[in-house]
Amino acid sequence: MRSQQERNQLQQLISSPQWRTLELVAQELCARLNSDTKVRDTEWETISTTLLNEGKVRGIETLLQEVIKEATHGNESA
Repeated sequence: MRSQQERNQLQQLISSPQWRTLELVAQELCARLNSDTKVRDTEWETISTTLLNEGKVRGIETLLQEVIKEATHGNESA
């Protein structure tokens, strides 16, 4: 659970121009991870690379969504 001060800081962050830049960097990174060739020398390495990249993309997306959720809903989600 976030304090009101932390929620205010998150609200300021997501309304700042810096947040849009962070979102763009995250989108570019996700696109790069999705477009990188996942084919490796063995089936295991190919599966491993695919799953690791998917996990990274999901982690980035989850982090951004969580920041927005905490800033907008805060204590309501508890």
